[in-house]
Amino acid sequence: MKSACWVVLLVGRRSELIRSGAEGQDGQGQEVRSESSLVSRNILVAGRRTSLRLEPVMWDALSEVCRRESKNANELCTMIDARRNESSLTAAVRVFILAYFMAAATEEGHAIAGHGSLVDDSAADEAVTDGAV
Repeated sequence: MKSACWVVLLVGRRSELIRSGAEGQDGQGQEVRSESSLVSRNILVAGRRTSLRLEPVMWDALSEVCRRESKNANELCTMIDARRNESSLTAAVRVFILAYFMAAATEEGHAIAGHGSLVDDSAADEAVTDGAV
């Protein structure tokens, strides 16, 4: 359940970086880009080597799905690849992870996790600071 929230918080954190000027232009009009937080890893999809670039939290979520389903990342990504429609493998993996944890989310689980309190950025910042993300 946490992973679905992580995705939302990651998007919020990226927006915060953009709003705060961490990306954009320096004082001389030159474009400034922050380092990518994406991690590249090689996997085998249907026996062919390829790479995925995902955020660390998405790699953690993928590992959790693999653990729960008793599959390795190669097997899971091969399954995702076989079922995807007109999207990149990376995008299909992200959507699969989100859908997986959304399907497992329950109202009781949301209440236990304290969801519904993310009305303002301070609640999201607290979740990030507390290590939930």
